[in-house]
Amino acid sequence: SLESKIDKVRRQRSLGQQARKRSEIPIITIIGYTNAGKSTLFNHMTSADVYAEDRLFATLDSTLRRVHLPGAGKVIFADTVGFIRHIPHDLVTAFRSTLEETREADLLIHLVDAADPHREEKIKDVHDVIAEVGAESVPQLLVFNKIDQLEPAIAPKVDVDEMGVPKRVWVSAKDGLGIDALLASVASFFKGRFQTVSLTLKVEAGKKRAELYSLGTILEEGFDDEGNSLFRMSLTDQELKAIEDWPELIRLTIDKEALEPVCSSDD
Repeated sequence: SLESKIDKVRRQRSLGQQARKRSEIPIITIIGYTNAGKSTLFNHMTSADVYAEDRLFATLDSTLRRVHLPGAGKVIFADTVGFIRHIPHDLVTAFRSTLEETREADLLIHLVDAADPHREEKIKDVHDVIAEVGAESVPQLLVFNKIDQLEPAIAPKVDVDEMGVPKRVWVSAKDGLGIDALLASVASFFKGRFQTVSLTLKVEAGKKRAELYSLGTILEEGFDDEGNSLFRMSLTDQELKAIEDWPELIRLTIDKEALEPVCSSDD
């Protein structure tokens, strides 16, 4: 039955959320109405191949994808079920159930069809439901999609508040316009997680050197006169704890002035 499927999804989701929280990887959840372009945006942001056709509920659960986001490190993007108006009564519980996980998110990307004449009403609908499932305290970034369909069309842009925090991003997911600005805006919410460190690895520590590449974001690297590896890296506190007791480590210092992480990818 639908109820048993919902219970199963809830149990599986609870276990998955516990594992993700233990790993301290930020969870960024995309929410919004069906036809706003959520799956298309998700594909652009994660290079995934997610079913992007119009359906009522393609799945009860979210699609998850872990990526290495420049400026933010490892993050998990989640594409949730799309909102629809006038949900059939027997599907209301399923709909609310799958949105419960938004409470566990670190950031909500609220995607809106910019060309929809009812967009303000739908924005309010989403806010109301998010409050009902207990996720109103999760930070939200409002993203207006389909700017190519506006009359007149507008260029991609980012609107910030008086503190410089991104509040609204204008994109065209179909054409890939504004995606880089959106990713940079998302990354800005997580910059405080990082410390910049300088470290030296013994010359024979080839395996540990490879681990560093998969662990954090490399800012600079080189070698000293003895062939030891020199790194300057951007690491989270958890990543720092993972390496500080390595016997292959000759030196580890935390820099006072942090640098911006360079671009990297995590397939």
